[in-house]
Amino acid sequence: MSAVKKPKINRIVSLDLMRGWFLVIIILDHLSYFPNGLVFISGDSRLYVTAAEGFFIISGLVLGIVRGAKLTERSFRYAAKLIWRRSFMLYLTSIIITILSIAIGWHFVGNDGVKSPLPPLDSNIFSLFWRIVTLQEFYGWADYLRLYAIFLALTPAALWLLRRGKWYIVLTVSTLVWLLTPKPVNEFTQPFTWQFIFFIAFTLGFYSPQIKSWWNSLSAKTRRRTKTVIFTMFIITFIANVFAEFFAPALNDNLSTAINNFRPILAASFDKLALTPARVAMSLLWFIGFFMIFQRFEKQIKRYLGWLLIPFGTNSLYVYSIHAFVVMGAHLIVNPQYGAPASYFNSFDRLAEIPQNLALSILVIAIIYLAVRTKFLMKIIPR
Repeated sequence: MSAVKKPKINRIVSLDLMRGWFLVIIILDHLSYFPNGLVFISGDSRLYVTAAEGFFIISGLVLGIVRGAKLTERSFRYAAKLIWRRSFMLYLTSIIITILSIAIGWHFVGNDGVKSPLPPLDSNIFSLFWRIVTLQEFYGWADYLRLYAIFLALTPAALWLLRRGKWYIVLTVSTLVWLLTPKPVNEFTQPFTWQFIFFIAFTLGFYSPQIKSWWNSLSAKTRRRTKTVIFTMFIITFIANVFAEFFAPALNDNLSTAINNFRPILAASFDKLALTPARVAMSLLWFIGFFMIFQRFEKQIKRYLGWLLIPFGTNSLYVYSIHAFVVMGAHLIVNPQYGAPASYFNSFDRLAEIPQNLALSILVIAIIYLAVRTKFLMKIIPR
């Protein structure tokens, strides 16, 4: 592959809508007010692929387009400077959110809604501060900002290679780092595994004009068959995952029993921190599947949900940062009931909880939406 000259790339509205949708899911999952009647939107954070993977895929893809393909005629230094500036802003934001979250947690220590584990009150302040600024300590509901800051800091190196057509070096190094990360993976080593989907997406975004030209060069029949196969695989795996997580635990038939017995192996095969091969494959497959849906129904989604998804999607990092404090505040007032029974979806004894949980979930989304519309602290918090 080689760099594209004078690319004409339009904004992909479907990606804005998807990113907004992913953020809504992340907020609902972090709130954990289940059941809330919105399981068909969020999956209650129990599926083998989460919105977090989708968020990083979109972030890498869009960055590859905006800071890669669209800036091929500008100097490398110009593009790298923009990326590093963004990385540093996110790094500072991550540190500030962690410090404020710990301070709030300490102030309300003893409240069941305080997220665990919270650094001890008697922690050495200087030692704790050093661990925070070196990203060894992270706390709160926006801890994935550190991942994005790290990936952005490394992106100029990948960009330099891509500009010289060395895409295979970028993907080879990324793959080796992913595969050679010591197991078991913990939150401290998570950046070594999660960088994989980010740089795959970044590479695809950089070469999006060529990929689009290649795709359009295929016959209509080939494109139609390819899309059919991909979408069919997406639907099959999605339905299978929903059945395994929401229905099988409450059923006693042979298939459900087999799935339940196989559950430990499934959990290991789709480990989130390790970002296993199965999870990577399903993340990319589901992303493409949902993108096909959003692209096919873009006008309808934009008409009925664009008022929420587009402001969220185009201000994604702001929304993610703000949500950390809104979710924390909500938990201090109404502590979520973690560890819900695996079969609650099939049980009627918790239906009475839905109205309250739904109202709380909508209220939190509304508060964050209001912050976006009023541009609350938007001059300080990265968008």
